[in-house]
Amino acid sequence: MSSYGASTRKAVRQRTPSPTPKWIGRGVLSLVLAWIFAHFVTLGSPHWGPGTRHDAVIFGQMIAIGLFPILFLIAFGTKNPVRGAVFVGIACIAAASGLLFER
Repeated sequence: MSSYGASTRKAVRQRTPSPTPKWIGRGVLSLVLAWIFAHFVTLGSPHWGPGTRHDAVIFGQMIAIGLFPILFLIAFGTKNPVRGAVFVGIACIAAASGLLFER
């Protein structure tokens, strides 16, 4: 009997799971954390910002718009996703603590 008979196995390709749900989850988490930071900076800017209330709000919005994409990329783009999320979470806590300060 030959070794190529009916007893040979077919090479079965196992399907590897797609990383898409993880990427979507990381993207949503990054977006939420960056938005929370921007929200707290905009809310806190009248308390610690310069000049009149209107000028302080505009200043806070400029900071929020400038740092939003940077924080999103830090939270989403790091090799270790937990490290990026923790870093941006600490930035959110710092922005939230800005609500406690008065001029």
